[in-house]
Amino acid sequence: MSARLESAADTINVKISDRYLTSMIGRFLRPYWFQILLVFGMLIAVAGLSLLMPLLIQRAVDGPIRSGDLSGLIPYGVTYFALIFVIFILRFAHTYLLQTIGQNALVNLRQELFEHIMRQDMRFFNTTPVGQLVSRLSNDIDALTELLSTSIVVLASNIVQLIGIVVVMLALNWRLALPPASLPRL
Repeated sequence: MSARLESAADTINVKISDRYLTSMIGRFLRPYWFQILLVFGMLIAVAGLSLLMPLLIQRAVDGPIRSGDLSGLIPYGVTYFALIFVIFILRFAHTYLLQTIGQNALVNLRQELFEHIMRQDMRFFNTTPVGQLVSRLSNDIDALTELLSTSIVVLASNIVQLIGIVVVMLALNWRLALPPASLPRL
């Protein structure tokens, strides 16, 4: 008589909205709002400084290189390498800070999940295989770790970089910047 045990999670199909899930993640990130603002400030600074580098090269080519004044290149070179160093420090700082925020938020989430599981009655543990419970918790936490520490940073960084590129293009020469914006979408 081998009856297949189905877990409570398999038999109950609950619809949970994305808004609810976002607010749930936000609840764990709320204590770190100042650090998150600091990270996004660093992202904007990195994008802005990264956009200065091609402008610096353009000025060096149009100025000292065109006129043959090689000693005039020294300030541009020093500024360029200083920008590289500052960008490296800011990228390291925002990556480190965001990883720390994500891991601290996930520690709180893990603790709350553990406490929730410990409050379950014995019937839940009799009907839910332990391996399935551990697997679901581990996989879901790993997915949230990936989301909080990598995906959001890459998405935010790319959006800020794209907006910065468009702004710089429009500032340098709006007539040349508009044709790509007016091309038909494929």
